[in-house]
Amino acid sequence: MKSQIVVFLFLSAAQCFGQINCTILTSQGGKVPVQNDNFFKALTAANTCPQNIDSLNAVLDRQFVNRKFIVANRGRNNPRMGSFSFFESFAARNRNADADIFLGHFTHLANVSGKAVIDLDQGMKKGQLIIELIAWDHAKGYYNFYELIGQGTFNQWFYRGDSKDIILDNQNLYLSQPPQFGKRLRCSGCHISGGPIMKELTYPHNDWWTKARPLIFENAQSESFLKRIQVVDSAEIFSAQVRSGMQKLEASPRFQMVKKSLSIQAQLRPLFCDLEINIQSDVLPMDKATQIQVPIASLGGPFTGRAPIVISKGSYQALVRKYGLQFPETKYHDADHAWLTPVKGHSDLLAIASLKAIGLVDDKTILDIHFAAQIGTLMNKERCQLLKLVPNTQSWLPGFVQNLKAQSSILAKSLLQRMTNSMLTPSVYQKSIDDWYIQTSQKLSAGDLEPAFKQLLLNRRSVFESDISKNPMGQILEPGFRVIFPVKRL
Repeated sequence: MKSQIVVFLFLSAAQCFGQINCTILTSQGGKVPVQNDNFFKALTAANTCPQNIDSLNAVLDRQFVNRKFIVANRGRNNPRMGSFSFFESFAARNRNADADIFLGHFTHLANVSGKAVIDLDQGMKKGQLIIELIAWDHAKGYYNFYELIGQGTFNQWFYRGDSKDIILDNQNLYLSQPPQFGKRLRCSGCHISGGPIMKELTYPHNDWWTKARPLIFENAQSESFLKRIQVVDSAEIFSAQVRSGMQKLEASPRFQMVKKSLSIQAQLRPLFCDLEINIQSDVLPMDKATQIQVPIASLGGPFTGRAPIVISKGSYQALVRKYGLQFPETKYHDADHAWLTPVKGHSDLLAIASLKAIGLVDDKTILDIHFAAQIGTLMNKERCQLLKLVPNTQSWLPGFVQNLKAQSSILAKSLLQRMTNSMLTPSVYQKSIDDWYIQTSQKLSAGDLEPAFKQLLLNRRSVFESDISKNPMGQILEPGFRVIFPVKRL
């Protein structure tokens, strides 16, 4: 009887202070097979199973260089709800820029003696997402996805799948109506390309902590939160690591084999459609800007490659007021940086470069397809629907051109004319882009902003209406959790 009591107390202590012999489970509850990523190796070798971010840091920091970053979930100028996300990277000590492990965890407002305090949200509530993590598998040549989930009295690590599973979950994206999504893992809704993501990838990283513009905190902060803030790094470092992680995935021969197993339509999807997005804006915050620099990608898309166009701050603010925009939950009419715009994701552009490298497309085909649609439109549904006309063969262009001839839409006719016009070369496109840039600069600088502003609003809305935002397991803009764009006042 005495020995049974000792065993019971031992197991209870293991649940409270960390499970002995850390076991990672599959989503179905079975023990996961051995994985060849550094997180799996470190966790399964640990003396106790990490139950929160602090104990996980204690395990990983012994082997890796750890960097911490933070983003305001409800917008930089709305800190009162205490909602922030920490992201952390772990890299080998001799490869600081090449992180093998990325993770995210969250904050909330805790009630401490009747006072609201920002604290790490690291409880054990049943079903609660404590940590989400991805790690590079050196044998597979792509990422594994893990989660730490609350079980009520302890937290359990789960292996959810890998980059290949995400590609298979999304293989019918834009190719079926209503949209069909796989159910291998929740992460497929946001990490559509199978790798790390950072929506505000380019400077100035609107809602992120940067050295030049630290975040503000309206509430008191717990000791564990303060410890992280004291060592937090600037967002441009995280951006460089995420870009490196995306590039590593795209350059992986094993990952390319996964993508080549898909239909030609699915492989060409990043060219016809938008799978992931990034967010760009004016480089200066609204309270410091004397004029607005409009990101050129919001006006002409990713292949225009020019400097921002400068417009009047007063004219821009007048349009914000005219259209009744306001940042939710605050008095502010706009985000921290003006002209906050969704643009085609960096991972999409890497994928298009890979399509060119393997000979599925060339520069002319890329430009023909992109500029057949109205310039500056994001999530262009008509162009994306033309993907269904692509025959499932490596030499897809002749059959595609033949299929275009049977279409009556203006966009299909425009694309057919472009693809069959041998005089319309990349250099001719370049001249047209140069002319467009000059004309657009003159037009906007003269104060004719409203058409471009309307397109900005349409592009914001298009992301929420797109198929990528209809996955029931997750959405790329995380509505309800993240608040990114100003909206029309109710």
